[in-house]
Amino acid sequence: LNLNGENYYFGAYKKAALGNDPGMLKTLAIDGKTYDMNSPEVQNQTIDWTWIPGYTFKAGGAYNLSKVHSVFVNIGWLSKAQRFNNVIRQNTPNTSGITIFTPIQKIENVQNEDIRAVELGYSFKSKIFAANINAYYTYWKNKPLDNVPSIQDEFGDPIPINVNGIGALHKGIEFDGNLRISKQLSLDAIASVGDWRWADKAEYYNNTTKTTVVFDPTGVKVGDAAQTQFGGTLRWEPIEGLYFKVRATHFGENYSNFNPEDLRDDNAGRQSWKMPDYTLVDAFVGYSFMADKKVRTSIRLNCLNATNATYISDAQNGNGFNADTATALFGTPRRFVASCTLEF
Repeated sequence: LNLNGENYYFGAYKKAALGNDPGMLKTLAIDGKTYDMNSPEVQNQTIDWTWIPGYTFKAGGAYNLSKVHSVFVNIGWLSKAQRFNNVIRQNTPNTSGITIFTPIQKIENVQNEDIRAVELGYSFKSKIFAANINAYYTYWKNKPLDNVPSIQDEFGDPIPINVNGIGALHKGIEFDGNLRISKQLSLDAIASVGDWRWADKAEYYNNTTKTTVVFDPTGVKVGDAAQTQFGGTLRWEPIEGLYFKVRATHFGENYSNFNPEDLRDDNAGRQSWKMPDYTLVDAFVGYSFMADKKVRTSIRLNCLNATNATYISDAQNGNGFNADTATALFGTPRRFVASCTLEF
């Protein structure tokens, strides 16, 4: 509600509208008239349109050395707008968990994500075997932080800010191949070995404490993603339409997620907790047939995590940078999925 150039906020806690009283503003009496959030004069908060230009440039090419050998190269340069929460300031909770109703506004000094990548590869194709191997190198500047740092306003409430300049370097080698053992039997294989690390120091000025905050994740591995994976799939089709398939995938070099801002002072450059490696085995069976000349029926039964392995799929790093202080999410146990589709 805007009256005489003053803004009032209903339905949430607002220290500015209520002095130092953290109570909720439900009604407001001014000049003999009482207002609440349902009054026709009250409007939802709006801001002007925010336009953030970006661009994507990609190019690639391949050269056939022979009928079975070829090489390829891909390059890319992306300027990508930051995620919504890093551009538009919304209501934010204070330390007590109470939402302080602050005006929605654009966060200043936001720089686009700058992603530059190059990929080199080799392909082999024959009647019984096909494979690709490639190496990639990606520098991701202005990579958004999952939990952006914040400074405090005059009421002690957090204001999120962007940290421009921080980046991460992703590089690695990938492989995929298919071996046709017979007409009924085939084997697929994948492998991925990555080295993903934060690449830069970063800093921001806290105008509340009048200090410059410096944090240094340089060389620390990026969390929340398994950087090593190996797997294979064996598929058998004894008769047309009926197949059995078993897939095994090993996950390793998986570090718990963390906030790079925490890597300051004695914790500068400290690696987050590494989760245990694990292997998942899945089994599939399916049968597809023509129920009549116009309808194809497909029946599938999948068993995921067939060995009922116990594993940690995600984790958030703790103060001790170890298993004792991390918050872990265990993966889903064995489960079955059945489906039937009709195609007309």
